[in-house]
Amino acid sequence: MARVDEVERRLVEWADWKRRQARDGRQPGLPGTPEIELSGSVLLMDRIVASMPSPLRATLVEVYGESGTMAVHAEKLGCPETTIARRLGRAHLFIADHLAGAVEREREERHRTDVTEDLSRRLGPEPKE
Repeated sequence: MARVDEVERRLVEWADWKRRQARDGRQPGLPGTPEIELSGSVLLMDRIVASMPSPLRATLVEVYGESGTMAVHAEKLGCPETTIARRLGRAHLFIADHLAGAVEREREERHRTDVTEDLSRRLGPEPKE
């Protein structure tokens, strides 16, 4: 199973946040939800997990959100343990790809902003009419 350390860390953080939300009966964005719990990293993970194909998403929710052995998770999901392992590997790669894309988009946006600011400095203020 392919595991990515950064993805693993983020998934554990996401699952902890989801458990707190469920335990406290709160939903993101609703009044009474402390903003400190709505970190960008967790919200990004929540969006990525929500965009996954259903079998991968269900596997992550089960494995990271519920306690139990791989055999227990496999029984709950109705598939062999090897399928769970394969799905976890695919989910980690799916998340890693999405995180890499988010980083690349942020880098491109910073570059565009830098270029725009540089051009503005070179061209000076716009002439008044």
